This record gives sequence, structure tokens and C-alpha cells, in this order.
Amino acid sequence: EVRVVQADAEVTRDEVLSAAELLFHEVAITGRGGTDFGPALRLLARESKREAERFTVVYLTDADGRFPREEEALPLEVLWVVPGRPKATPPFGKLVEMR
Repeated sequence: EVRVVQADAEVTRDEVLSAAELLFHEVAITGRGGTDFGPALRLLARESKREAERFTVVYLTDADGRFPREEEALPLEVLWVVPGRPKATPPFGKLVEMR
């Protein structure tokens, strides 16, 4: 299972999908524009702290938006995945450029 959290200026969708759903069903994309990375990362950081478990977040984005302060995303491990060159360099986490 994979948890998929979608967000633009706020969290627009939060669901757990099975491998079969990811392979055989279209995943609806909700939101667009006004990107603020904070709401999704703060949500996951709160849950991570509450469960006393470190979460790994893979954020698929063009990196064009507002980033939260690094301390707001603690204790998350964030991997930013961007298509080609990012519009901005994330202030924390690791960056991977898809080619």
C-alpha cells in the first residue's frame, strides 16, 4: 500500500492505494495551482511525531511554490522528484531530476 496525499494551497486528497490500484486504475488528480508545500508536509510531520515513526515522503512536483521552514517538516525525510530542471531548489531534503 502507498499513501497518496495531493495538495496545492491545501491538502485536496489523502488516500491509501493498493499496488493493484496504482497499476490498473487511473488515479484522479485533484487541485492545481497556488502550490504551497507546507500543508501536506505539516500534516505528515504531525502524524510522524504522533506515531513516533519517521516517514519518508516522495514529493512529485515542479518545485514551483512556497516551501515551509525545514523545522516544520521535521522529522520527515523528503525526496523532491522534479521533471527536468527544477524551478526552485528545495531548502531541505534531497532532489532528484527525472529525465
